[in-house]
Amino acid sequence: MFNFKTLLKGKKSVQIEFSEDEYKKLIELVFVGEWVLTHDVEVNNPYDPIRNKIYYYAHEMGLSKCITHNPELGGYFETDKFEKSLLKKINSFARSSQGDE
Repeated sequence: MFNFKTLLKGKKSVQIEFSEDEYKKLIELVFVGEWVLTHDVEVNNPYDPIRNKIYYYAHEMGLSKCITHNPELGGYFETDKFEKSLLKKINSFARSSQGDE
């Protein structure tokens, strides 16, 4: 289960302010970066706590259409539509980079 207090206990923290547009770009970067690093990891993803911490603010930032909370899974996740749009970008990159080899 995701818990901010556990994550921050005894650790330094930083505060950064984002506009809605900047925050949307941040969650896009988080998704793509995590996907690249862990697309083949089924369990014990070391990036889950960080992703959850960032996605936690989606509703507050007016981006519920991109990120949703799933209490059964204990975290925050991309909506299907948002995930599909980002996977299209990843696939487009993969296709274009194949010619570079």
